[in-house]
Amino acid sequence: MSTAIDVNAFSDAHFDVKSWINSSLSTSTKNNDDNSPKEEDSVDDTSSSPTLEQETATLITKLQLASEQASQQVGVLTDQVIKSMPRIMYDIKLITDDARATQQGIQQVKKNLDMKNKDNNDDTFEKLRQLHLCKTRMEDCLSALMEAENWNNLESEVSKVINNHDFEGAESRLQDALSYLATNRPSTP
Repeated sequence: MSTAIDVNAFSDAHFDVKSWINSSLSTSTKNNDDNSPKEEDSVDDTSSSPTLEQETATLITKLQLASEQASQQVGVLTDQVIKSMPRIMYDIKLITDDARATQQGIQQVKKNLDMKNKDNNDDTFEKLRQLHLCKTRMEDCLSALMEAENWNNLESEVSKVINNHDFEGAESRLQDALSYLATNRPSTP
């Protein structure tokens, strides 16, 4: 049997196992019937085409091979994430230091606002702009810290999912993390 397994079907949100199995077996049986010679004098058709049990065994073997390949891919992705953890921890430290510096800057701006003359509108607007800038940067730092925490939790989540043999869940979680990283990676100067 040369029928390949359509692994894309497994990612369909409305995937129906029974329909897929029936479709795979009927396609396989149909292909074998089309390839078998048509002899009208032949009495025994079972010897020329594989039985349903043989087709099922072949399909099971192909599914096991596909499962092993998916497991290996998840293992590779997990290893990559684990290897990147020291860099992530370093980035978290940098972000934490930036957040502290920003907080000190805000406190300094508040002191400066209290000391200066409140009648000077231009200076007040500039200080408000600085406060807004500091607030925006703090929110960016908070977002980055939360993302870093998510990356820290990713390893344990993926390990749990893999231990539960939910390889599709692990793959989905890793893909979500990688796509989020790709779309939200800060630009480096």
